[in-house]
Amino acid sequence: MKLVVIFALICVSFATQTKSVSQKAADLGFKTFDHDFKSFKITHNKQYSTAEEEEQRKVNFLHTLQVIAQHNEGFKRGIETHEMGVNQFADMSDAEYQSMFVMPDPTVQKPEPADAYIAEPEALSSVPQSLDWRQKGKVTPVKNQGGCGSCWAFSVIGGIESAYAVKQNKNNLDLSEEQLVDCMNSKCGGQWIYDGYKYVIAHGVENEAQYPYSAGSGHYNQCQEKASAPHTHIKGYKSLGKGISESHPLATDQEIMAAIEANGPISMMFNANGDAFRNYKTGVITQNDMGWTGSHAVVIVGWGTEGGHDYWIIKNSWGATWGDHGYFKMVRGQNLRHVNEYLYFPDL
Repeated sequence: MKLVVIFALICVSFATQTKSVSQKAADLGFKTFDHDFKSFKITHNKQYSTAEEEEQRKVNFLHTLQVIAQHNEGFKRGIETHEMGVNQFADMSDAEYQSMFVMPDPTVQKPEPADAYIAEPEALSSVPQSLDWRQKGKVTPVKNQGGCGSCWAFSVIGGIESAYAVKQNKNNLDLSEEQLVDCMNSKCGGQWIYDGYKYVIAHGVENEAQYPYSAGSGHYNQCQEKASAPHTHIKGYKSLGKGISESHPLATDQEIMAAIEANGPISMMFNANGDAFRNYKTGVITQNDMGWTGSHAVVIVGWGTEGGHDYWIIKNSWGATWGDHGYFKMVRGQNLRHVNEYLYFPDL
């Protein structure tokens, strides 16, 4: 009998807490909160192990809605330059989001020197006002790294896929990020971008169909590279900015644009910490964060101008439901979030 009573009290407690979160949401103006949270769970395939966890997720979700609503009010009034929206991170705490970033901190772990990309003077002076390799069919579809700290592998593979499309007109390559995750030391623990390129130089990389991605849950496998399988190869890689050496100056925007125009999209590491990036939907990110607490690897696929802001067009690896169909725009000309510092691309 005692167990029945205790269980009933627990159920009442949970119901009361759920009502309190929902009521708080309604009081804050989120009248469809319960429906929105249910839709969020379905859209992003969210499953929680306990009632307590679900309750905490609802608290986190409400906090995210408040952050988005406040920011977007500024966006509507022209104060903010990008819009926020709900994505797969909306039920995470700040600490959980922060824990996703496992890339090396260059202030602690210095990169190895790399071969420098040197643009011809005429190339620097003749870059177009805008370029978007997606419009030319040279960028492969956005992928999703899931819960594995493998952004570096997606950045490397995205760079190689686009290089082959630009240089050899092979537009439909789909290469294996999982091979890099399984067969390199860091697994889901982060890695310098150039280490991924060095691996492909030494081993080549199989196709996605032969070695499919399975680390999205955060679990990786033993290396299963098959020597008999077809491999895609590169002969080297080039770097810009501090990727050349720690003492090297920042890459200029003109150098980066010349490299992208001549060679195709390039891999880049920057700081993705904070709500501005976490909740990004559309527009141009201009909010700076020059720490390295959110090191993240992506691919720059072009540039342009919008609303008076010059920007980079950047491909992420968080799926097509994040951001602007998996992409984001970052203001150009300010080394915002270290975008002009660590850049690499393959040499076929």
